Amino acid sequence: MTMNEKIYYINDIPKIKKDYQEGKIDFLVNRRISRKIVDSPTMPKNYRYAYLFWVYFSFFLLAGSIVVLFFKFWFWAIGLFILGICINQANGKSACQHLLEHSLKDDNFLLLVLNSKALVPIDKKFSDIAQKSGLI
Repeated sequence: MTMNEKIYYINDIPKIKKDYQEGKIDFLVNRRISRKIVDSPTMPKNYRYAYLFWVYFSFFLLAGSIVVLFFKFWFWAIGLFILGICINQANGKSACQHLLEHSLKDDNFLLLVLNSKALVPIDKKFSDIAQKSGLI
């Protein structure tokens, strides 16, 4: 395999999708950008509304932990705070999965996501290193 075959060009969407389905490549997902894209109107409504529900739910849990702390129920406050943080992190991972799932269904959306650098295709042998380092 030459070096030119390892480079995936953004305009070659069918090759990227085919190689991903065959397991030759994997995607690095930028969580910050994926959250912004999932919150935008470019995503289907069911993804966007589910994401927004869990964002607001985790926010209310975090705010509720502060309110409960004023009533001196410190045990409940700590529990609500930890639960709010866990839900927020899980929601971020879910946003990444929704982004990847929807981008594999729609070619135009995949082009948008690749241009915004929310998804970066990498060779499969490097994905293990990326997972260990926390990039995926």
